[in-house]
Amino acid sequence: MLRASSVHTGEDFDVSALTSDEGQSVGVANEKILDHFTDAALHRDEKRLAEAREALKMAMGADALVDAAAVIGCFQRLNRMADGTGIALDEQMLIMTAGLREELSIDGYATAANTPKLRGMKKIRATLMRPLEGLMMRAMQKGIQKAQAKKST
Repeated sequence: MLRASSVHTGEDFDVSALTSDEGQSVGVANEKILDHFTDAALHRDEKRLAEAREALKMAMGADALVDAAAVIGCFQRLNRMADGTGIALDEQMLIMTAGLREELSIDGYATAANTPKLRGMKKIRATLMRPLEGLMMRAMQKGIQKAQAKKST
């Protein structure tokens, strides 16, 4: 989503910093406050969570606090459902996300065990598609916007 968001806003985020141990910046506004909030929520540390909630609310407002909590909850829920059912990425998503998954070393996580490895022509397709990720994200976004506009008329 961060990569799609960067395409939409024209901002340049360093998604590799998400899994880096070097403390580098992703480039998101208030990312340290958001990171602290996320970490406290995932570790269920009530004291740290109360402090992080207040810091986030002071820096970004109550609406941003609600949004951040909702995003954490949604990702937790989706991950648990996928892990519980053993859902693997479908072939299209596997190919489209190969570059990002490699960049973030996501395939090294235990939860990736049910997702097949790309081999042969599929791996070649994924490699060839990597430079087109931005264009594909923009095209998908335009399609979503058209569908929403059509739905609202």
